[in-house]
Amino acid sequence: MIESQKKLIDKLDWDHLIILDACRYDIFSEIYCEYLSGQLKKVKSAGSCTLEWLKKTWGGRNYKNVVYISANPYCNSSEVKIFGFRAKDHFHKIIDVWDFGWDTEVNTVRPETVLRETKRALEQYPSKKFVIHYAQPHPPFLKGYELQGIGILANTLIKKLNLLHSGGAAQVGLHQTNIRDVIGGKLIRTLGYGVTAKIKNLLGLPAGAVWDVWFRFGPDKVKEFYEDNLRRALKCVKKSLNFLDGKIIITSDHGEIFPIEIEKLDSRVKKGFLRAKLRPYKTIGEFYTPDGKKMVFGHPANVRIPVLREVPWFQMKA
Repeated sequence: MIESQKKLIDKLDWDHLIILDACRYDIFSEIYCEYLSGQLKKVKSAGSCTLEWLKKTWGGRNYKNVVYISANPYCNSSEVKIFGFRAKDHFHKIIDVWDFGWDTEVNTVRPETVLRETKRALEQYPSKKFVIHYAQPHPPFLKGYELQGIGILANTLIKKLNLLHSGGAAQVGLHQTNIRDVIGGKLIRTLGYGVTAKIKNLLGLPAGAVWDVWFRFGPDKVKEFYEDNLRRALKCVKKSLNFLDGKIIITSDHGEIFPIEIEKLDSRVKKGFLRAKLRPYKTIGEFYTPDGKKMVFGHPANVRIPVLREVPWFQMKA
């Protein structure tokens, strides 16, 4: 019988709870020992996407002694309720790293930014417990943004266009717009995913998206790029042990489904993807192969399968 992650969290028998977003148990179990030592077990998450997890895990009470450092926009300090959950009602303080720490070059929050802000927050709230929510290993894939050659010039031009497009200020968070995304979206709609990937490859442009990695480097490379994201997060977690005290837990909000042909999915999982497509907050992706097969990936809500609901619970001491 796999233990409930929520019940373990509610015991508050931890000082620092580190969330690695969309971290699969199987991948974590293969890699963690390269960076950390401790005790690992498998637990069951309350949700299969972040919004569902937040509401079901934290929505039932007020954690007055907990500061939440959030690289995920869905956990924020605004007055807005998302699917009936307003995060600021449940924690002492939410630090919106997803907002001020968003990196428009990679369309996410780098793990180094979370590490830096964690150290600052500990100095400001020395007597509190902390939830430290990293954006990785969730895509986009940081490895795909390490450019060379013409890609650097193209990306510099895109950055300048972004500044003009936003009136000189970067638009981040839930309503971020990006010239690269706009152009990419139009190319996909006009030429399809495969041709768009080839054009981006010729220009040396980033391959941070799941579908882009799948087309440009091959299906097997999606796992490799995902593992790279996880390694980057674990390196920062290891560095944080220099200033974190007490009992530290690493876990995740949910897992991740790598690209798979939708027709090969179990009917209930397929329904989950179809429902998720209708929701305003996207937690899935899809693309079509050159021979017309529909591929899906991500983490649809309310889907109870091991790859999405079974996550790590890794205990260590600083």
